[in-house]
Amino acid sequence: VNKEHGAWKCHRCGESGSFPELQRIFGDEPEAAQKEAAARWLVFSNALKVCQDTLLDYPHILKYLRHKRRLDADTIGKYRLGYMDEDFIKQMRAKGYNMNDLREAGLIAEEGNRPTFQGRVIVPYLNRDNIITLRGKKIGGNILQARGVSLGLFGADNVRTHEGDVYICEGEFDTMYLDQLGYPAAGVPGADTFKEEWATWFEGARRIFIVLDADEAGMKGAEKIQGILGNRARIVELPVPEEEDSTDVQEYFIRDGYSLEDFDRLIESYRGTRLFTVEDALVEREELKKAEGLRLGWKDFDHWIHPGILPGQVMVVLAKTGVGKTAWITQVLHNLSEYWIFMDGDHQTQGPGIPILMLSLEQTKAELVERMWRISRLWDPWMTDDHFKLAYRNLRLNDENRIPPEDVRVLIHEFVDDVQMMPKLMVLDYLGYWARSFKGRSRYEQVSDSIMELKALAKEFGVAVIVPHQVSRTGRRGERLELDFARDSGVVEETADFALSLWAPHSKEDRAGGDLGYMERADVRIEILKSRHGGLGRETRMLWAPASLALPAAGERGFKDLIVKEYEWLDRGLLYDDIHKRHRGGGV
Repeated sequence: VNKEHGAWKCHRCGESGSFPELQRIFGDEPEAAQKEAAARWLVFSNALKVCQDTLLDYPHILKYLRHKRRLDADTIGKYRLGYMDEDFIKQMRAKGYNMNDLREAGLIAEEGNRPTFQGRVIVPYLNRDNIITLRGKKIGGNILQARGVSLGLFGADNVRTHEGDVYICEGEFDTMYLDQLGYPAAGVPGADTFKEEWATWFEGARRIFIVLDADEAGMKGAEKIQGILGNRARIVELPVPEEEDSTDVQEYFIRDGYSLEDFDRLIESYRGTRLFTVEDALVEREELKKAEGLRLGWKDFDHWIHPGILPGQVMVVLAKTGVGKTAWITQVLHNLSEYWIFMDGDHQTQGPGIPILMLSLEQTKAELVERMWRISRLWDPWMTDDHFKLAYRNLRLNDENRIPPEDVRVLIHEFVDDVQMMPKLMVLDYLGYWARSFKGRSRYEQVSDSIMELKALAKEFGVAVIVPHQVSRTGRRGERLELDFARDSGVVEETADFALSLWAPHSKEDRAGGDLGYMERADVRIEILKSRHGGLGRETRMLWAPASLALPAAGERGFKDLIVKEYEWLDRGLLYDDIHKRHRGGGV
């Protein structure tokens, strides 16, 4: 709870708001509180008149607004800007208000008798010309909020009835400046403050351009707004000069020197369209025919799904608990890395080095890297740390266990900034876990929304997506999986471009026992249940390496003997480090 700003935030659920909103959450909204609010707004009205008159007595503040902020006299008058000085209390007393009235309205500090906004430019929040709250901006510093009053959307009247294009900025001064330039604009008081109920103010708008600050917080806030407002909303990314870390609307025009024509061209590039001609579609068809799909590294499997997973496609991998969802995913990471083999006494690079974004919701990055390290050392037992880091230099990991959809977009942008290229593959482990971040009224709605959001992300960024999903019905031990075994499978089945069944002919318990041979214990299959590219019903056999945690193809040269040895050594009680030392007798 921030008494100075009159606001609160829950660090558990992420909700935030004003003191009255907090009262309402706890069911505490007596009639006296409503009367108190009405009285406070009357105080605000008189306080603003005092501050507007005071502003005229401070030429240096007017100079700041006119020259530094580039606001003309009409804009200063339209938004009723003012200035609060040390005589504010005396002037309010002359209007009949006492110290207690001013303190209850949040215009005097809770401790002492200093005006809350002394030495600050006063910016009122208006709703149909009624004053909702006051904020005080310190020149070159922060902005304060009157205690106990809800933050609203600044400049809401600019967009409320507008039927054309409208704009959403971050902060009051960007909003006033863009409105002055002729663009109907409203502003959020902070990047992450947009509320769902504000969407009603944009119901008449044809298209909404979100022009928040060009930094991480601004991008995250913009994606939140877009998620609320839907397809009419477009996120506009302002160009950031090389020597700067960020920019905003006013800096774009004033500091960076862009013109109105530049801004119009920028907006036009984000306008987009949802309607396409047949000619447009044919061009995209030809591009797709030429596209190189992702091959996942199992020769037979890649043959059946040729040309591989294309940009914008989603592959769902169905599996029971304990069969090896994460192991299969980690093997994909290895196969697509620039991995090494040890042959003829030398290290040799092999894989394609695909740029990959890995979102590991269940395992920590340390646990995931341990798996990757073991797999890599099965192919090259003499691998060094430098070789390992080089092999995965185009992979980036995130191991937060709750990632809202808007955060995924931020992470993709961070990936591009860091790796200097768009990821070709995004892996999310796993779907059911991610679905918990969605607000659906039932588990079915959560899973449905999550798979549709993944498909939307894949199409939006032109990235292939692989996501495991846990089955709900177990059936008989060792039986093949069907597509409708997936938990809440209806939308998953419809949305996925590929659906695979990862299964083992023998149960985890049987494989752990001593009744099966080593090759039976190692037997793992992947079957194509759905494919945009054919191969339906085709099956690829893999072998599970129990110490190295790898899943090479059953026919891949040299692995059968190594895997048999791993089972033998594990049965004798050897640990992984000892097994790895024994692998060093030669390479694959």
